[in-house]
Amino acid sequence: MSRKLCLAFCVAALVALPLACSSGSPSPTSPTTGAGIGSAGAFGPDNSTLKVTAPTPISPIDDVEIEAYAPDLKAANATGQFVSVSDLQYRFQLYDEDGDFLFDTLVDEGDGLTTATADVGLVAAGRYKWRVRAELGTYFGPWSTMAVFRTAPPPPVGGGPYGPIRDIGPSEMLGILIRVHNDLGFNLGSSSTREQRIEWLWTAVAVAHYGHPRFNAAGGDRNWCVKDAGAGRPPSDDVIVRCDSREAWDTVGGAGANGYTFHLDYIGRLPSEQRVYAPPLSSLPQ
Repeated sequence: MSRKLCLAFCVAALVALPLACSSGSPSPTSPTTGAGIGSAGAFGPDNSTLKVTAPTPISPIDDVEIEAYAPDLKAANATGQFVSVSDLQYRFQLYDEDGDFLFDTLVDEGDGLTTATADVGLVAAGRYKWRVRAELGTYFGPWSTMAVFRTAPPPPVGGGPYGPIRDIGPSEMLGILIRVHNDLGFNLGSSSTREQRIEWLWTAVAVAHYGHPRFNAAGGDRNWCVKDAGAGRPPSDDVIVRCDSREAWDTVGGAGANGYTFHLDYIGRLPSEQRVYAPPLSSLPQ
């Protein structure tokens, strides 16, 4: 090979070298790289731009009947198609049976499962559909399959399974709470869990709300509810609420500690971000 030809070959090789190096694997945390996670143009059949799998609806699904009118929608998280990905968010959408849009929310990714609370006042005996997709910044993955569920029919006319609708004042309500606590052997002290204390409260409020042949045979007051501090927050374990006015009372002093006491401590009207709802019929004691 002539010296001139050799020099030309070496220069060409040096120019090509950085070009080859620049095509290496992208960072798995960047949504802007077409080969890794995101793409500036749509690449999926549904115009998705985030290279992840569709989340999998877990509950409620398969046309199951549920008693909650603000249900938790749960889905298994998406995974990256080519590289691992974290810090995703998930967009949940809810529709009625006719396909009319009802609800849209974007929530942070959970551990394995991601949950969104559909606090939109679903009606009894309704049929609903929901779906979910993963998002990262402005990029979005494919939608899940549409999951379907139904809400339970309303209780019989008359305020609940037992007795007519009637008004129950705060003092009588406290008596129901104490009677359910004593007769069913609930313990709200230091050996109890928050879930056990919530079970007591939901049981007692369900007795007041729907009526019960043993604890409230005179009939239920459909204006007693329970509450939580907002979507995704656990329910209160000792606060009762008027459903319409959102007026609330604390009912247990020292819940979760030994020596707890029952009282009525009016705490005013709850702010709008706190959710108020009736306990499910399934909370009624047998």
